[in-house]
Amino acid sequence: MQQVTVEQAQQMIQPDRMMKAKKGQQGFTLVELVVVLAILALIIGVMSSGLFQSKEDAKVQAAKTQLLKDFPSAITRLVTMSNKCNNTTITYDKMVERGAPEETVFGGAWTVATSGGNTATVTYPLDLQDTALATSLKDSLVTAPNVKSATGTTAQVVVAYRCN
Repeated sequence: MQQVTVEQAQQMIQPDRMMKAKKGQQGFTLVELVVVLAILALIIGVMSSGLFQSKEDAKVQAAKTQLLKDFPSAITRLVTMSNKCNNTTITYDKMVERGAPEETVFGGAWTVATSGGNTATVTYPLDLQDTALATSLKDSLVTAPNVKSATGTTAQVVVAYRCN
């Protein structure tokens, strides 16, 4: 029988331990995977809410630009050409020819009407979830120099423009 020294015994035992450690580490446990997925879901949830808000903010800014620049400019051009502010002078088709957009930034169709006086009223449909954004849009329109009045909800804004 052969005698084994302590060193030799340790060398023989160590590979055995390493094999057991490697065999036990073949993959991730179910708990580890669930924790990682929960963390990823949390991160995605936080980031996506900010992205959706940014998209709605951008649409409101584009709508504000249309309502403060494109529509008043088209109305002014039409009134300047005919010196009249009525339903035959200011129509959807004529306003689009003069630079007003064909549809809203939300993909809806806007309408225009005149009240027989010196006012052209544009009804502009919105598709907002945030009532604060709708209120902010309406408030920014009320203070514009060519706007007689503006009312609005999250579904639409109605702007009465002066035809002078």
